[in-house]
Amino acid sequence: MSTVTIKHRAPKTIPVAISSGQTASDAINISDVEFLGIETSTAFSGTALTFQVARSSGGSFVDLYSGNTQLSVTVSTAASRAYVVETTQSSFAPWAWMKVVSNSTGEAAARTLYLHAK
Repeated sequence: MSTVTIKHRAPKTIPVAISSGQTASDAINISDVEFLGIETSTAFSGTALTFQVARSSGGSFVDLYSGNTQLSVTVSTAASRAYVVETTQSSFAPWAWMKVVSNSTGEAAARTLYLHAK
């Protein structure tokens, strides 16, 4: 009888900073990860997250769409929660860099969200 070994990448947690008064995070290198979800804190003031992508860290970041619909995640401002980002692999696979964007008018203080990836 033969033994089957299934290999998979270990999960990674990537902190994502949104500076005080800003809506977009710093650029995040996602070229070597499969993005799976995002975690918010109770202090986060936005109610939705969208994503911007670019080919390079210094490139022009553009809003990420699937067809004619901007990719977004509705979030609760009342609790710390983890959210699965739908259509993850096919949506983010072509891009090396990403920013997470809050729909708030600007975070009242610096915020840290967490991307969960493999």
